[in-house]
Amino acid sequence: ITQALERAGHAERASLVLDSGEVRDAHQAATMIAFGASAVCPWLALASARALPGTDALADGAEARFRTALEHGLLKVLSKMG
Repeated sequence: ITQALERAGHAERASLVLDSGEVRDAHQAATMIAFGASAVCPWLALASARALPGTDALADGAEARFRTALEHGLLKVLSKMG
Protein backbone atom coordinates (compact mmCIF):
# COMPACT_ATOMS: atom_id res chain seq x y z
CA ILE A 1 0.00 0.00 0.00
CA THR A 2 2.78 2.41 0.88
CA GLN A 3 4.52 1.77 -2.43
CA ALA A 4 1.31 2.41 -4.37
CA LEU A 5 0.80 5.68 -2.46
CA GLU A 6 4.37 6.72 -3.25
CA ARG A 7 4.02 5.92 -6.95
CA ALA A 8 0.79 7.93 -7.10
CA GLY A 9 2.43 10.84 -5.28
CA HIS A 10 0.09 10.67 -2.29
CA ALA A 11 2.47 9.29 0.34
CA GLU A 12 2.86 12.67 2.07
CA ARG A 13 -0.89 13.22 2.27
CA ALA A 14 -1.92 9.82 3.61
CA SER A 15 -1.35 7.83 6.78
CA LEU A 16 -1.83 4.15 7.39
CA VAL A 17 -3.50 3.23 10.66
CA LEU A 18 -3.27 -0.47 11.49
CA ASP A 19 -6.16 -1.85 13.55
CA SER A 20 -5.15 -5.44 14.20
CA GLY A 21 -5.68 -8.26 16.62
CA GLU A 22 -2.37 -9.80 15.58
CA VAL A 23 -0.13 -7.24 17.29
CA ARG A 24 0.62 -8.43 20.82
CA ASP A 25 4.03 -7.06 21.72
CA ALA A 26 6.47 -4.25 20.99
CA HIS A 27 8.40 -6.20 18.36
CA GLN A 28 5.27 -6.82 16.31
CA ALA A 29 4.20 -3.18 16.61
CA ALA A 30 7.68 -2.04 15.56
CA THR A 31 7.52 -4.35 12.55
CA MET A 32 4.22 -2.84 11.46
CA ILE A 33 5.66 0.66 11.81
CA ALA A 34 8.72 -0.41 9.80
CA PHE A 35 6.40 -1.64 7.04
CA GLY A 36 4.79 1.81 6.82
CA ALA A 37 2.04 2.06 9.44
CA SER A 38 1.77 5.50 11.04
CA ALA A 39 -0.24 4.22 14.00
CA VAL A 40 -0.98 0.79 15.46
CA CYS A 41 -4.07 -0.16 17.48
CA PRO A 42 -3.59 -3.62 19.03
CA TRP A 43 -7.26 -4.06 19.91
CA LEU A 44 -7.08 -7.73 20.91
CA ALA A 45 -4.14 -7.19 23.26
CA LEU A 46 -5.94 -4.22 24.85
CA ALA A 47 -9.14 -6.25 25.23
CA SER A 48 -7.17 -9.10 26.78
CA ALA A 49 -5.57 -6.72 29.27
CA ARG A 50 -9.02 -5.39 30.24
CA ALA A 51 -10.36 -8.93 30.68
CA LEU A 52 -7.60 -10.14 33.00
CA PRO A 53 -9.01 -12.06 35.96
CA GLY A 54 -8.16 -10.86 39.41
CA THR A 55 -9.05 -8.05 41.70
CA ASP A 56 -10.69 -4.92 40.36
CA ALA A 57 -7.63 -2.88 41.34
CA LEU A 58 -5.44 -4.94 39.00
CA ALA A 59 -7.97 -4.92 36.15
CA ASP A 60 -8.45 -1.13 36.35
CA GLY A 61 -4.89 -0.31 35.40
CA ALA A 62 -4.11 -3.32 33.21
CA GLU A 63 -4.80 -1.56 29.90
CA ALA A 64 -2.76 1.48 30.90
CA ARG A 65 0.12 -0.72 32.09
CA PHE A 66 0.04 -2.67 28.82
CA ARG A 67 0.10 0.54 26.79
CA THR A 68 3.01 1.89 28.86
CA ALA A 69 4.95 -1.37 28.42
CA LEU A 70 4.26 -1.30 24.67
CA GLU A 71 5.46 2.30 24.41
CA HIS A 72 8.65 1.55 26.35
CA GLY A 73 9.29 -1.54 24.23
CA LEU A 74 8.78 0.44 21.03
CA LEU A 75 11.14 3.12 22.26
CA LYS A 76 13.78 0.50 22.98
CA VAL A 77 13.41 -1.14 19.55
CA LEU A 78 13.38 2.17 17.68
CA SER A 79 16.39 3.52 19.59
CA LYS A 80 18.46 0.55 18.42
CA MET A 81 17.59 1.25 14.78
CA GLY A 82 19.85 4.29 14.78
